[in-house]
Amino acid sequence: MSQHGHSPNGHTHEKSDASTQPLFRFVVGLAVFVAAAMVVMGMLYSYFGEREAALDAPLSPLAKQQVPLVVSGPQLQPNPTLDLGDLRRQEEAQLNGYGWVDQPAGLVRIPVERAIELMAERGLPARSAPPAAQ
Repeated sequence: MSQHGHSPNGHTHEKSDASTQPLFRFVVGLAVFVAAAMVVMGMLYSYFGEREAALDAPLSPLAKQQVPLVVSGPQLQPNPTLDLGDLRRQEEAQLNGYGWVDQPAGLVRIPVERAIELMAERGLPARSAPPAAQ
């Protein structure tokens, strides 16, 4: 008997449904592949973990006695906001305070406001004229 039926207008159609067996085989194959991939990845993960642990062997007592390395270059700044505040306070203290710049030479540091007042009173020092060219 034929699997195709005839309609009144002469067109044929399929009487049976599509087979689900290939779809079932694909789903089972996919599940087996995923399970196998998980097992292989687990074995690789444990292998690499053991390998890393072997590389991180504890140091010998002689290696522990070595002088610690001095790191050159810039270091990390744990609290930049606090450090910037300290820097600003130091700068303000220098700008607004008195102190020696070079004691043997008699150079002192005075507050900026006082220096402005002195310059207003005394004026800027004048330059001597260069000798005339002949």
